Amino acid sequence: MLEGKQITRYGCGETSRVLRLDYQPEPGEYFRISAKQRYGDTPFVIRQTAAYPIVGPRRGATYFRNSLLALYPPTDGSDIRYLVGLLNSRLMRHVYRRLVTESRQKAFPQVKVRSLRMLPIRKIDMRNARDKAMHDRIVWLVQAMLDAGGQDATIDAELDAAIFELYGLKADEIDRVVSDDL
Repeated sequence: MLEGKQITRYGCGETSRVLRLDYQPEPGEYFRISAKQRYGDTPFVIRQTAAYPIVGPRRGATYFRNSLLALYPPTDGSDIRYLVGLLNSRLMRHVYRRLVTESRQKAFPQVKVRSLRMLPIRKIDMRNARDKAMHDRIVWLVQAMLDAGGQDATIDAELDAAIFELYGLKADEIDRVVSDDL
């Protein structure tokens, strides 16, 4: 079973807890987890106890605790890794911190679904050659980051540059985002 603390940007640590499905609750016990309550279809999860979205792959576990949010593949034809790249980017970290007042809490900030929905996720028009090329580049870079376990600063910088270009940021806007993230 995965826990939020095991998820890093583009990475997933080893599982340390096991969920017993053969558990029989005592009479009067109201809560239990059944095999039907799993999230087997989600390839990525978002760490919930964090000041901004931290997205990593769901590996090594069928179940996860409530300290994680499920990230399902988009229905618009874009690759889920495109969304993973956007959510893990410096730009979205910057935007999230500006939009979500709870992100500035000192104790236990929480990433909430309603806050994620406020983010300006750039829709891709797959019929537009430039959009598709940018989408494919971001997906490729995200896969490279996943393969590196999130531990490659060069790829990470390339990914941020591609996302800045996707959103049409100018040099002074990029400087603000980068300086805010230091």
